[in-house]
Amino acid sequence: MSVRTAAMRALIPAFALAGVSLSTVLPTDDERESADYQTVLIFRNDDLEPGHADELRREIDQIFIDEGVPLTNAPIPIQNEEEPITDDEEFCEELREQYEEHPDIFEYSLHGYYHTPSTDQFYVGDGGFSSGEQSEFGGLPYDQQRSRIEEGRRILEECTGATTHSFVPPFAPYDDATVQALAEEGITIVSSDNWFTRVYFGETDLFETYGVLHVPANNDFVSDWETHEFHDQSYLREAFDEAYENGELYMQTLHYWTFTSDERLDELRSFIDYVKDQDGVLMMTIEAFADAYREERLVQTNDGWTYTPPDDDDELAVYSTGALDESSEGSDDETNWLDSVISAGRRIVDQ
Repeated sequence: MSVRTAAMRALIPAFALAGVSLSTVLPTDDERESADYQTVLIFRNDDLEPGHADELRREIDQIFIDEGVPLTNAPIPIQNEEEPITDDEEFCEELREQYEEHPDIFEYSLHGYYHTPSTDQFYVGDGGFSSGEQSEFGGLPYDQQRSRIEEGRRILEECTGATTHSFVPPFAPYDDATVQALAEEGITIVSSDNWFTRVYFGETDLFETYGVLHVPANNDFVSDWETHEFHDQSYLREAFDEAYENGELYMQTLHYWTFTSDERLDELRSFIDYVKDQDGVLMMTIEAFADAYREERLVQTNDGWTYTPPDDDDELAVYSTGALDESSEGSDDETNWLDSVISAGRRIVDQ
């Protein structure tokens, strides 16, 4: 607990008894306008669809509700290449109620169209280098990609009742035509994996093309997609620690249907608890991050991030483990604030 918090808690009763308004000692809007953080963390959960491990989906969502940590859920709009998720009213009602009850936790991102490969081999790079990966969007004609994005978004928004501005390409690969189609459809964020953006775009961090912000993910809990074996906790923690030490953005993805045991669910809780124990971690959904980043309210510095909340307080999907300056016990800001508390205390004595 910071000096500021401890002092305020101790003095609130005295202020109330003396009839002194807290507004006379609370920091002004300018003073609390921005705060410094070491890293920004995003959790993304892929593959939501009805009838697919529904209980596991609910358990994962409940963990994030209990922890108070934001989560971007990425549903697939069409099942079995012919059944829109809107056909399952119970599933859509769950997602709508979840969003309405917990707007500070959840948002929805469009996860492809069918989530089935259109090509077995997606070629990237000037030298004809092949990623060896399946792709649903990359390699398709622009018009076909745009049509799928338009229809998929319509289905998703009808199902969830929420507007989406982000896209998660299945299997990770996508191409320039995908980005142009997203831009034309008003989807301004794409989130793939950094192994792919490194190969195709030559980028692993944030970057922007055609007005679309690329926000690559770092790691999934799954280490082997044939066996669905999980990474060791030490591996994920070390990966997060590296981003933390370097002041970088870190995105941790998960696929809810792979958490098939209590032990695996505990691994998720353990990782969340681990990052919550670190000072200066700002957790956000993908769209909350992109909005703040574009509006320059979230700025990457040489050693971390500076975040300024919006004026209208409508950016709900944000969780903080405490800004770095809040944990500084002897900072000039704390000293100045304590001076104002002392002055208020003197007014109480004078009364």
